[in-house]
Amino acid sequence: MKLKVKIFFIIIIIFFLVTIYNYYFHEAKDECLFSSENVEKSYYLKANKLLKKEGIKLFLYDSNTMKYYEAKRPYEIFYSLVHVSGDIMIAKKQKRMNKKDKVSWALGISRKPTYIYIPENKRASILKRKNKILRNIGTCYLVDNLLGYHVSTKE
Repeated sequence: MKLKVKIFFIIIIIFFLVTIYNYYFHEAKDECLFSSENVEKSYYLKANKLLKKEGIKLFLYDSNTMKYYEAKRPYEIFYSLVHVSGDIMIAKKQKRMNKKDKVSWALGISRKPTYIYIPENKRASILKRKNKILRNIGTCYLVDNLLGYHVSTKE
């Protein structure tokens, strides 16, 4: 009887240790917007390099200086790419995109909606930026998918 109780407690302790490990391991991933499981920093830098070869430059608008500046850092490239495709949806689970899907999404030629996993603490700021751009379409630069250049829609 004592042996069964000991085995039972050992199993419970192992279960709790595994649960705690998984919780902290996955929480650490969720903290970083550009973790390797979700969307990689290197992908954004490669996508930016590919877009530059095609003649596309990604810009962000700084509301403090009221000027556009070129996106160079991974998170700036991400924010700039957010408004390239109007079909971006927020995924509830992490999903991997293959290289072909990533490139077509970066170029804005994807035919299907793109799902991006974004941790909960980052979603509000990204959705706010996307909605702001959609409301003030005349004050931002859009990527012309055919020409591959930024075209100002402000007359």
